Amino acid sequence: MARVANSVARAPSPVGILMLLLLGLLLSACGGGSTKTTPPAPTPTPKTNASPRPQPKPRPYEPPAAYPISVVAPGACTLDGYIYVTGGYGHRDTLNEAEFVARAYRYDPRANIWERLPDMPRSRCFHACVAAAGKLWVIGGITQVEGKPGDITPGEVDCYDPATDRWTTPTSLPTPRNRLAAGVIGNRVYVVGGMKREDGLKDSDAVEVLDASTTKWTTAASLPSPCHGLALAVVGDKLVAAGGSRNIEGTWVYDSEEDEWREGAKLPGPTLFAASGVVDGNVFLIGNRQQGDIPLLRYDVAKDEWTVVAEQSVETHRMGAASLDGKIYVVGGENPKGGELNRLSIYDPSSAKWEHSD
Repeated sequence: MARVANSVARAPSPVGILMLLLLGLLLSACGGGSTKTTPPAPTPTPKTNASPRPQPKPRPYEPPAAYPISVVAPGACTLDGYIYVTGGYGHRDTLNEAEFVARAYRYDPRANIWERLPDMPRSRCFHACVAAAGKLWVIGGITQVEGKPGDITPGEVDCYDPATDRWTTPTSLPTPRNRLAAGVIGNRVYVVGGMKREDGLKDSDAVEVLDASTTKWTTAASLPSPCHGLALAVVGDKLVAAGGSRNIEGTWVYDSEEDEWREGAKLPGPTLFAASGVVDGNVFLIGNRQQGDIPLLRYDVAKDEWTVVAEQSVETHRMGAASLDGKIYVVGGENPKGGELNRLSIYDPSSAKWEHSD
């Protein structure tokens, strides 16, 4: 009889079962051999305010701050982003009577604030005020003696150093003059024209040059004619003198390289005690002692040409003026109705607009 094979399968051992369980757990921990990865949990969206953040309100417009005192014939110049104004005659706003002024102020156009500086060593009006070698130089003018006003012309040159906040008197003007003008080329201060004491007051044609780094003086070519009350501007290495007592409708241009003066274009009309400023190489002439309409004038040095920019500039004269950052700042002056002004006026040639403190 043939032997029948045993078809019943042998049951796995307990050790085998344990190995199978461990293998399953291992495959599960490793992803089961699958290449799929679990996507990261989404990042929660940050909470936001229901309304947008409020924007700061624009600052309201402020007119230029008026000069602290009312004066005629102050000096003005620009140094390190500030407008400096010195001296003058008047000050009636805080005094019963006018006086010669020894005060000095500095204007910050960004903050629209005037700051009082230490007083000058002496009071002055009809003087020149310029910046050279990082300092302020105050030259000539009319002062007083023994506390009484008088047409006395000081020879001393006073100097203000912003680094020390102090005034000194390092030199004297060889030919003391008042109603003069001055301009700076490099570190050289050109003191031009004016009136000097000589059997009374007489016009002067003197041009004396101060080296601000050494405080030494030299002379330059004299004006074509003695003259006071002229407006003086600097364009590059040239001086432009406009108007004045003996050049009432004329222009003189000085070449510092050649040390010579030449006649320039005629002014549109008689001009005396005007102020000047320079923007983009053009000279702007502001104000006039003459009666009637006072136009705003522009002089192109290269073309030797005067142009009427506007039929009206400011109705005053004998004021201080200085240029800064493309604008011209005009301070004080004589009120056409009488007395002195404390007005600050700013002219912007790019927009052809004026701003006034009053």
